[in-house]
Amino acid sequence: MKVAQQFAECISLPDHISVQVRAVSNVVNATLVTIEPHSEDDWEVLELNAEQAEASILKQVFLALFLFFSFSFSPI
Repeated sequence: MKVAQQFAECISLPDHISVQVRAVSNVVNATLVTIEPHSEDDWEVLELNAEQAEASILKQVFLALFLFFSFSFSPI
């Protein structure tokens, strides 16, 4: 299973590590998600890459709609 590099970095997941994946059944559905850049530099990067950012976010939302459960990662 591939994990996005940014996500892996956020959860301190090293490259090429084996993990155990399990279903999590107690996940609450979100009705609204707000994303806001942290700094002026972040705003600039977002403005310069708006189409790519939008496509990436929509792809993630689309995939989430078809998942019946979420996964948690833990090193083996």
